[in-house]
Amino acid sequence: MNMEMSWETEEDILKHTIRGFKEKWNVGYEYAPENLVTFVGSKILVEQQHEIIIFLYYIQYLYKYADDPDEARYLDANTKNELLRYQKDGGLCIHLSIVLYFLLLKYSTIKKSNLAYCQGFYRIRFIEADDIINHLSNEKSGLHAWLELDNAIIDISINQISVNQVPILGVIPENVELKGFRETHECAKVYAKQMANYLGLKRKKWIANHEKNAKRVWVEFLRTQKK
Repeated sequence: MNMEMSWETEEDILKHTIRGFKEKWNVGYEYAPENLVTFVGSKILVEQQHEIIIFLYYIQYLYKYADDPDEARYLDANTKNELLRYQKDGGLCIHLSIVLYFLLLKYSTIKKSNLAYCQGFYRIRFIEADDIINHLSNEKSGLHAWLELDNAIIDISINQISVNQVPILGVIPENVELKGFRETHECAKVYAKQMANYLGLKRKKWIANHEKNAKRVWVEFLRTQKK
């Protein structure tokens, strides 16, 4: 998310985070410092990873083409418009997390009780010299969104902050901090409705379109593996 913060104290970062989500995005309840969660993550179950791999690959595909959706051959026009909108608005991490959230609830055996949409802030301590040079700093923080599946973290868009930071699937790396709030299902539904309304669609049709895209992207991936 393109809302970087330069404050040094966590208190300042948290104040900006709460204000940012309340004013520009959505919250399902009143955020307070005493409710702040420090996420750690845990190893994702192998059977879960196998079940959701198609959708994980699809979200990575969306992320890959976020800067230039027209180059994404296997996306419909609606999805290209939606992707470009959230990239420009600075809410790409929200968009990708919400799409994945509803794909998993609709098209896998994962239940709401095991899955949470989360939003808060990241803090990354750069390890690679090129990151430190590019950012003129050894760390960076900003507003962010991700998913939590049975304590395992799913964060595909974390490497928009640093090209050297790989997506998180399970345990959070030592150089990354994710702190924030587990949101309500109702808040996630508000986001999804806004995304669908932007395209003139109902939520069920919106997520069905993403599922069709995911299948097309996955089939093409399998074809390339056979060559």
